[in-house]
This record gives sequence, structure tokens and C-alpha cells, in this order.
Amino acid sequence: MALKEAVKEHLWLRTLFKQIPELNNKGYNDYILYTDSQSAIELAKNPEHHARTKHIDIQYHFVRENTQNGLINLKYISTNQQLADGLTKALDPTKFNYYTTSIGLKDLANPKD
Repeated sequence: MALKEAVKEHLWLRTLFKQIPELNNKGYNDYILYTDSQSAIELAKNPEHHARTKHIDIQYHFVRENTQNGLINLKYISTNQQLADGLTKALDPTKFNYYTTSIGLKDLANPKD
């Protein structure tokens, strides 16, 4: 589950940034994680165990625990706005160019003046 890995990375970075005085109070300790999975958000926010979720992997419980403890805040973002998808999915050239320019990547081999 990608969300669990994002939570782990966020917690690690949060701990690292707290140890660097120059990065304190500059917004690096924000705890918002964006995901395009509404079901993952609902599962993490719902503290009740339902019959349908009794066999859910321990990974979901890790995300839920960190959400309930206030260490992360999950927010929905549509798939079209999820900029990380440009680096993780096969895309047509138009979408690929949109994602790469949106995150500031530049083609150094063929620069456009």
C-alpha cells in the first residue's frame, strides 16, 4: 500500500526536520498527505471495525493509528492533480509534459529558450 509508505516517509522526514533548527517554523512540519484514494481516507478516519474490514492488512491500521494520533492528516486530491503520478505511471506525452513541468523538471538536453 503506497499510502503506508508515504506515511512512513513523512514521519521520518518530520523527525529529521525537527532536528534542523533552520527548517523549524518554515512549514516543513506540516502533516498533510494528499491521496487520490477516498476509500483509504475513509478507512483511516473510521475507528470502528466493520465486518468488511476485519481482514484488512496491518498496513491500514498503521495509517489509521497515525491519523488518529494527529501525526498525519489525509486530504483528497483528484488523480489529475496528483503530481506524483507523473513519476510512477506510464503516461501519454501530453500528460507526461504536464506533470514534469508542474513539478519544475526541465529538459537539459533540449532546452527551450
